[in-house]
Formats: sequence, C-alpha cells, structure tokens
Amino acid sequence: MRVAIVGAGAIGGYFGAQLIKAGHSVNFVTRGVTADNLKMNGLELQTDAGVERLDSRDFKVTNVEDYDSQSAEEIVFVCVKTYSNDSIVHSLERLVGSDTWVITLQNGLQPVADLKKLGIPGKIIQGIAYIEATKHPLEYICKKVKSPELYTVLTNRR
Repeated sequence: MRVAIVGAGAIGGYFGAQLIKAGHSVNFVTRGVTADNLKMNGLELQTDAGVERLDSRDFKVTNVEDYDSQSAEEIVFVCVKTYSNDSIVHSLERLVGSDTWVITLQNGLQPVADLKKLGIPGKIIQGIAYIEATKHPLEYICKKVKSPELYTVLTNRR
C-alpha cells in the first residue's frame, strides 16, 4: 500500500515507522530540517521494547514544496497541527485523489471539517491516537512511553 505521512513529527514519525515495518511504502512529506534529518539519518524509535533504527533507504522523504507525484497516494495521514492546514493544502491537492483515504491525526477542533472546507478531495476520516510521544528537535528520534492505540471515527456527516 502507498502511504503518505504529512507532518513527520512524533505522531507521524511513530505511525509511519509502524507502517514501514509492516511492509508498506511510506513517503514522509515534510519540510526543512525534519526532511533533511530524515534523509541523512533515517528514523530512530526508542520504545519500551528497545531502540529500533530505520535506514533512510527504507522510506521516501519529500519536501512539501517539491511533491510532484503523477498519481495520488492510497492513504494519506495528516499529522500536522490544525493551524498548519492552510500551509499544506497545496501538497494535499497533489497527494489526494477521489479514491484516497485521508486520516487526520491532528490536534485541534474539527479537523475533518477544516480539510473539507479547504476543498481536499478523497474520503476524510478522523483518527484519534492515544500515545505519548516526543520528537527530539535536533535528531530524528521518536520516543514512545506508552503503548499506542489508534482509532478512526467514521461518520456519515457531510
């Protein structure tokens, strides 16, 4: 499955790593220092089970401004803060097609309504992640301190 993770912070990094380990093709769509660190150093997870490293050859990293895929992703996880939605709309327009599932894992109120208001196509559902995670600011290390749970909220509201 082709998956894009928009926003490779602690939440996006953690769930992206789990998808990579499960054999999915993951593209971290991010910017700046985060993109550079992922490309150079890969991804390191520090969990209760120990330290896991994913080499940068195990996944793709695309700068938000440079995304130019000819085809939409199958699933897009939106893991940025909701106040950043306006700044990622251009990337989402290129990532998302009418058959793409968009799962928001965002802080803020009404992320699904916000994305729909911005005109994002696809099937947008809200996810809820119960996880305590942090990202080291200088390196790319996600530290998980509690077992994660991920829920999706399926609604019929338009």
